[in-house]
Amino acid sequence: VNSVGGYFTLSLVDDLETIVISADESAADLKTKLQSLSHVQGNVEVERMDTSSVDEDDNEQEQRTWLVTFVGGNDGDVPLLVSNTDDLSGSTLVVTETTKGTGLTMNVIVDDLEEGRYYSARVAAVNSVGSGSWTEAWSMR
Repeated sequence: VNSVGGYFTLSLVDDLETIVISADESAADLKTKLQSLSHVQGNVEVERMDTSSVDEDDNEQEQRTWLVTFVGGNDGDVPLLVSNTDDLSGSTLVVTETTKGTGLTMNVIVDDLEEGRYYSARVAAVNSVGSGSWTEAWSMR
């Protein structure tokens, strides 16, 4: 049996945080590690599937698949996972996005405005990392 061994790393595109994943990592441990990434705000579901196949030379090949689903609270589309497999043996690693998330549309309705008066508004994004810069003020009537 050609078995999978070693480890690989995962990070989100354009993110400096990296997690180390053992080739025999449990689904529960991978979930915990993914949720430790600061850009992952919601829940993560992880399913691990172990299979084997026989190659053309009758050698049994061990295969391992983790299905990762980002759900609830992740503010739309989570950046794609990128991997480094330099320390992984007996297998290759493929990261595939099967369903793209959707960006969020944000809006607010302000009640009780008086006709004919001028109003100004500014917005800033806030997440677990902190607050963004305020936009320029918009004035409207």
